[in-house]
Amino acid sequence: MGIDTVKLRVHFPSLREDISMVNEMVQRYGSTFHFGVDANQGWPVSIIKKSPTWDLNRAVEFAKACGEMNIQWLEEPLDMNDYQALS
Repeated sequence: MGIDTVKLRVHFPSLREDISMVNEMVQRYGSTFHFGVDANQGWPVSIIKKSPTWDLNRAVEFAKACGEMNIQWLEEPLDMNDYQALS
C-alpha cells in the first residue's frame, strides 16, 4: 500500500513501559516501517483513561531512548503551555 512510516502513541504510567512498547515495535517491525512517536502531552486528551503528565525529565529520558532506537519524530513531549520546560 506504500505506507512506510507509522506513528505510535505512548500513554503508559511509567517511562519504562513506554520505552519498552516502542522498542518492541521497532524490534518486530523496524525492517518494514519507520516509526514516529506521539506523546500527546501538548494538549492531553484522555477519553477512556487519564494518561500520565510528563515533566521535563521524563521527556528528555524518553527522547534519549528514542534516539537510541533511531526514532526520527517525537511529537508533543511536553504540555504546550509549559514554556519553561519547552525552552
